[in-house]
Amino acid sequence: MAELDRELAGVSDDDVLVKQLHVLRNDVISHTAADNVRRDAAQTWLPDQGVETLLTHAEAITSKYSLLYRASQYGGIACADDYKNTLEWLRKALSAHEAQIDQEIADAGLSIE
Repeated sequence: MAELDRELAGVSDDDVLVKQLHVLRNDVISHTAADNVRRDAAQTWLPDQGVETLLTHAEAITSKYSLLYRASQYGGIACADDYKNTLEWLRKALSAHEAQIDQEIADAGLSIE
């Protein structure tokens, strides 16, 4: 039971990365916190290593407990493609944003060296 308690704590706000993810989801991604808008606060994201750690942890727990409910044939993380698609959309949006900035700089007759 102690192992299960540790694993439950590891997927709750007791875990620093999980708590950061919840705050990010609730205040930036899914909803924009009014106070952040009012203060024009900078948006902070999870570092790549933090995302990797969360995904590795999720995969380990999913793999371990999926055997209990015969879900082992699915393999990996449930909805893992959603994570990948979201990251791909973010990459495309960032590329489009960078292209827009480059165009605005060119339109202004400036160059970046």
